[in-house]
Amino acid sequence: MAIHIEAQLKSDNYTTVLSTPDGKQWLADESVEKGGRDAGPSPQELLASALASCTSITLKMYLNHKAWLHGAIRVNVDFLTGTPSSFITRIFIDGEFTEEQKNRLIHVAKACPVHKALQGDIHLTTELV
Repeated sequence: MAIHIEAQLKSDNYTTVLSTPDGKQWLADESVEKGGRDAGPSPQELLASALASCTSITLKMYLNHKAWLHGAIRVNVDFLTGTPSSFITRIFIDGEFTEEQKNRLIHVAKACPVHKALQGDIHLTTELV
């Protein structure tokens, strides 16, 4: 599956309009300290948010499929940049689960597509067109 995102930076600061072919739009920016306007999350925050949202959605789908009673799902991701970069994911689900269910939920969380992409072989190609 291919996903296409376009980023347009038209102003003299770093505020970037991101969009999909079907018209969804959102912003990315840098902090004021880095010369931006802080009009949106930074690219690094967007990457961490992709992991957090994918994890929570994947868990919700699984919990619904299993009909396991649960309340709110909250996922916190810490992205530590450097070499190597690290992600620490903490999952909070309101509900009562056995140890076996908890272990299964961790396994399911690690199966979210963004987690797999970040953990797998990544090939980057960059072209100036």
